[in-house]
Amino acid sequence: MDESVSKNEPKIDAFKRKKIAEIRTAGTDALLSMFFEEHKAKPLFRNEGYKKVELLFAWENGDLAKVTLYKAWTSEWIPTFPLFLSKLDEGVSPDEAVSFAHSLGLKAEKASFLTVIKGAVEKCDIRAERIAVPDGIVALGNRAFRSCKSLLSVTIPKSVRAVSSITFDGCNSLMEISVDEENPSYKTENGLLMTKDGKTVVRCPQRLTGKVIIPDGVELIERKAFAETGISEVVIPRSCKTIRNEAFIRSSTLKSAKFLGTEDEWDEVQRDDLWNYMSGIDFVECTDGMGMC
Repeated sequence: MDESVSKNEPKIDAFKRKKIAEIRTAGTDALLSMFFEEHKAKPLFRNEGYKKVELLFAWENGDLAKVTLYKAWTSEWIPTFPLFLSKLDEGVSPDEAVSFAHSLGLKAEKASFLTVIKGAVEKCDIRAERIAVPDGIVALGNRAFRSCKSLLSVTIPKSVRAVSSITFDGCNSLMEISVDEENPSYKTENGLLMTKDGKTVVRCPQRLTGKVIIPDGVELIERKAFAETGISEVVIPRSCKTIRNEAFIRSSTLKSAKFLGTEDEWDEVQRDDLWNYMSGIDFVECTDGMGMC
């Protein structure tokens, strides 16, 4: 056994007796939450099932360590899991973390949450709430985060140069897409993922609500940019020239659309036939009247 463990045996015994008593009144979730409050190390992903809890701890380079805690063996990991968190607090590498976990009798292994092919994310392999895409990734493919229903926020690093307009299809809980300020290709403005030059709206997070003002200078609204969103009103700038197919598909809460130009200018905007399919808008309010969808 690791020397750091043996030195703490008396302390562990007292700790163990105390926690075994506490777990009779507190569930596993409450117990883990208490542990995490006492340490800097926090899991990127936490999945609690009937028999076990899976925890994924992430490093800045994208490496992961997965620790599995079995509920039937609670009395075994209660005294040792905090020691593992203390080790993570020291800033150890993933290999060192896994090795130390094994020395404590914990089940641990290195893991990955993204399938990456030639620098492009092809799919996400875990049901995470918050994901920071590792720096070095150059593209997010069509299915990178497709149907990741638990996903709340995504951070895009400076290295990404291409994001598909359908990367986030089916991410029904997505509230935020943030972009590293040094990224030369993309940015976030008014809650929207946009190209750095401000000419294209790529994606609106599905759980963004209320009124959304598309920034002036936008010329293109990409396919499915506002698909399945929770917004109630959208303001389209006079600069807009093209709205792609299914741009607002299934945005049933969307009841009002305004165009900051005249009806004649709205008629000149190239709109694919199904741009507002299954949304709540039938007309667009222009500066001099109502425009047809």
